[in-house]
Amino acid sequence: ALALGDLEVRSSPAWSPDSRSLLFAARRLGRAQLYQQALEGGSPRLLASCAADIRAPHFSPDGRWVAFLCGYELFRMPWPATGEVPPVRVALGTWRALEVFPGLDGIVAVGFDASRSLVNLSTGAVSRLAPGPPLADPASLASFRSGVFW
Repeated sequence: ALALGDLEVRSSPAWSPDSRSLLFAARRLGRAQLYQQALEGGSPRLLASCAADIRAPHFSPDGRWVAFLCGYELFRMPWPATGEVPPVRVALGTWRALEVFPGLDGIVAVGFDASRSLVNLSTGAVSRLAPGPPLADPASLASFRSGVFW
């Protein structure tokens, strides 16, 4: 794990929509929490903590939300984060990963059974996606956007 001062970084960073800061999950004396690091310097700022380790921070495709997993539950908070609005659990379920694809109205949550669901971070609506080819393939993503895999 990468160390940043007294923080042990536990996740890949996510670039902010304005490319001025990074979000990452890091441990400081216990469980992993969500931090923001401004690229101009300074100390990392604590944005969120929860009862379990935070992991997989991502920005929504529209840049209005930060999504992350707390344990295996999906949470969101508005961006830019002011620290005044606590994270809100968005989607019940047991999620192992999050994926973001430009052009989608939400974030894709991946279950332990490899199922995928599209989660609208504004409304909390969850739409289970039918099995299909991996979404990383451009042709599959085009079909996904057109509704073939709904």
